Amino acid sequence: MVSGGTVNSDCSSLQSYLTSFTNEISGLSGSWQGASYDNLSAKAQEFASEYGSAIKGQMGSFASACDLYVEYENCKQSIASAESSYNSAVSSNDSSNVTRWGNEVASLKQKLSNLKTQIEGLLSSASGVHLEASSNSALSNVSANLAGLGTPTYGTFTEKSFKDPETGLTMPYYLYYPNYDGKQVDGLPVMMYMHGGSNNNSASALLARGLSKSLREKTVNPSGIVIVPFIHSFSDKRTLPTLKHLYDNVVEEYHADKSRLSVSGHSSGGIMTYKLINAYPNYFAAAIPISGFTQVTDAFKYTRVWAFNGELDTGGSTSNAGAKKAVEQINAIGGNATLHTYARAGHAYVQDYTYEGKEYESPDGESITPLEWAYKQKLVTFNT
Repeated sequence: MVSGGTVNSDCSSLQSYLTSFTNEISGLSGSWQGASYDNLSAKAQEFASEYGSAIKGQMGSFASACDLYVEYENCKQSIASAESSYNSAVSSNDSSNVTRWGNEVASLKQKLSNLKTQIEGLLSSASGVHLEASSNSALSNVSANLAGLGTPTYGTFTEKSFKDPETGLTMPYYLYYPNYDGKQVDGLPVMMYMHGGSNNNSASALLARGLSKSLREKTVNPSGIVIVPFIHSFSDKRTLPTLKHLYDNVVEEYHADKSRLSVSGHSSGGIMTYKLINAYPNYFAAAIPISGFTQVTDAFKYTRVWAFNGELDTGGSTSNAGAKKAVEQINAIGGNATLHTYARAGHAYVQDYTYEGKEYESPDGESITPLEWAYKQKLVTFNT
């Protein structure tokens, strides 16, 4: 499977993905316990038909990720060598080699970043089995939560801070973790919820509106993790990559399910939702942009979108007409997007309406809260 070298300790994440994969298969088989032989046989046939090609593709992605890890390790060694040459040139005042090796270091670091993105996409592809909606009742009735954890009691917010080693930007944030008998549970879904532009004057304002408010007031009881970042500046070029690196950090720390990551936000946060999907295709399984949109790229082929907007919102990048057009563009390129419009609603309170705990008819035709819908989505189509 692995060629050109040996994958070292960085490969531990590969092992965790394979473990997640096998655990999910075990969860499916466990959900069939107690069935008669005839029913179990039929379910096994349905499983083979439904998942045969998916499993083959996942293992292929896993193998490709291993190969890329070899290249990733070699690239890190090349960077160390180039940095040593650069430092020597600086010490000897060799201006031509300072330029040469400086450019080489920058080029290799960009290559390393690209490899990291490719590996993350392949690992997400290898991390789980997706239950497609189908007419097979034996499969469609299997719960999306294969761990059998049940409903958690209300969790708590923890105030934290993340300093991005790549961008240098420090980003305070709140982390909500559901209470499963006081234990850390591996494989939980994650959502990042981003405030609007008028909420960036203090960290305390993060919990005042939208999903943050509902979590604080315990009007919703999510089954997964929620990240609420404090965005100092939506225009700072460091903000977008820092949000992604913060997300990566939380996912790794809490051993979350990398195939069930979602993003949402209101106003400027809704616009940032679009930007994150465009910048990091194959990363988010679901998105819930609220009163905010921007350009649509092919990245939206791989992320399901359930947008919410006020009918009376006429802002330039927040209007209901613009949100409708963006959804149409996503569907036109082969994506899957739906818009829910609040009649006689404007801009400010749409985030509260969306996350107040009310169930809506989802794009899949079931009655569910938007947050729980997002947690159920799995990233299964990849641009590899």
